[in-house]
Amino acid sequence: MKNILIFGALIACMNARSQHVIARPEPHRLVNDLAGILNNSKRTEALEYKLKKINDSLGIEIFIVTIKSLLGQDVQLYSEQLAYTWQNHNQRSNGLFILYDYQDRKYAIIPGTDFQKKFPPEIIDKIEDLYMKPHFRKGNFYEGFNSAVDAITKHITGELSDAQLKKDDPSHIYIITLVVLLLMVIAIPVWQYFALQKHHYGTKNIGFVSAIMLMSNLKYAKSNYENFKKGTGTFAYPNSGATVFGGGASGSWGGW
Repeated sequence: MKNILIFGALIACMNARSQHVIARPEPHRLVNDLAGILNNSKRTEALEYKLKKINDSLGIEIFIVTIKSLLGQDVQLYSEQLAYTWQNHNQRSNGLFILYDYQDRKYAIIPGTDFQKKFPPEIIDKIEDLYMKPHFRKGNFYEGFNSAVDAITKHITGELSDAQLKKDDPSHIYIITLVVLLLMVIAIPVWQYFALQKHHYGTKNIGFVSAIMLMSNLKYAKSNYENFKKGTGTFAYPNSGATVFGGGASGSWGGW
């Protein structure tokens, strides 16, 4: 009896979820801005025209759907169900479905059965990260959709390969930046140390740690010609009228 109740609850949940799937608006369009985030009829029509042109030339239907909120529903599952409900048999095999949940800031790209090998999850993630997210963060939704459509089309035609998508991964830039910073942090103190050793005239070589501490505490001497004449300033003996060598240290120890 317990198993029957659990099974019944699961069926009820599935039915409740299916009831939330919205009907496809009439007339049928490829761009369905139900959240109203494109905010420009000309841009919406331009995007619609591009998708129709892709369909006419390549036989591929790309759907774009925006929804205000999925109310906590899983965006991937909802997008799959919506794509299955809206598309006919041919569209399910050679189409792609892009859905964006505006309030929850979630999105999904669902490839048809013919494109599932062409667009595995890792490639879809790359397209989202490289072509959608940067624009969406700035609120430029038209640019994000338009850029993603271009990337999808180029990937289908072979103009944009898997290797190129991975090569353009922004994480590579972060890694290079981190390496450069580490080199700077390590190389500059070492270079300064050897520069100090070269100009050090003591009888004993100064240690690396001592050299770093010395360089960090070095300051320009504050003396001028008047100090020189009066026997005051940084290099003057206290309470003495005798003058000594004054002036400041010339140059720096190679810092920034």
